[in-house]
Amino acid sequence: DCDRVADLGPLRDVLEAPRPYKVLHHAKFDAKFLARRYGVRLRGVFDTLVASQLLGAPDGKGHGLAAIAERYLGEVVDKTYQRADWSRELSQEHKRYAARDAAILLPLRQVMRERLAAERLVKVAALEFPVAPVLGYIELAGMRLDPERWRRVAAERRAEHARLAQELQAELGAANPQLTLFAGVGRLNLNSVPQVMRALGHLGIDVPDTDDLTLGPLAVTHPVVAKLLEYRHAAKALSSYGEAFLDFIRRDTGRIHAEFHQLGADTGRMAASNPNLQQIPNQERYRACFVPEPDHRLVIADYSQIELRILAEVSLDPNLLHAFETGWTSTSSRPHGCSGCLSTK
Repeated sequence: DCDRVADLGPLRDVLEAPRPYKVLHHAKFDAKFLARRYGVRLRGVFDTLVASQLLGAPDGKGHGLAAIAERYLGEVVDKTYQRADWSRELSQEHKRYAARDAAILLPLRQVMRERLAAERLVKVAALEFPVAPVLGYIELAGMRLDPERWRRVAAERRAEHARLAQELQAELGAANPQLTLFAGVGRLNLNSVPQVMRALGHLGIDVPDTDDLTLGPLAVTHPVVAKLLEYRHAAKALSSYGEAFLDFIRRDTGRIHAEFHQLGADTGRMAASNPNLQQIPNQERYRACFVPEPDHRLVIADYSQIELRILAEVSLDPNLLHAFETGWTSTSSRPHGCSGCLSTK
């Protein structure tokens, strides 16, 4: 019961040491709690949640503690007290529930270690486990946003969206006899796929759908299609990154504390939510709204074409390896990489 424990004493040294391993389920959560409550920096972690994500869930029951205990140990874990009130003084039943959750982790680790080895995922797990606490610290740190600058960008976006909508109504609506039969009567619903397809058809642009992948190649030769795509991007930016985005700023810190999901995609890439900071529009006006504290700087680094680098390493193709080791290609006069990237070997 941490409300009764002001100092972790010698346990602090154990938690911060690389050995012995500390077995946790969803180590990011515990790392955040220990850091905020006791200033502890958790090291030497075996995360059963991450291990389960690496191994997959063939039974379709997900990666919760109850699901993986049943999957790997054949044991039923009662999670009733997970929804109990933990803000008051803890009862013996509270403590027994917490103790059972902790006790099952050691036998789980044993079985999961063997499964990771069988699937040749030990090295991958060794890379992934230390990331979990770090993501917790990133979430605690948060990101500072300039609200006034963000509001100005949102206002610009609203004006752009309204202008594009008006222009599209004139260009697409004028091509649709049903909408122009009576002047001023009827408006094209720019969010209706059938209506947009019919309007494009009247302009001689026949498409099977209005997906971005379908319309993208046509935008080069048809300005109205390019404008339609621009309208959609503006609408998406307004819905996801309008003024409502400022609600994510915590009053006590003045920062946005998004959630980062370590294995958020099947490919192994991270994902983010509440809000999705990984999908901020790649435009200077948006990125400039994220600002450092006074007398601090933001350091931005990225890998250049990381997937191709991995492919070069795996394939051992001498041409690819040479290109990435030197940072140059034989057909290009400049190094690989994008603006603002950290050059890597």
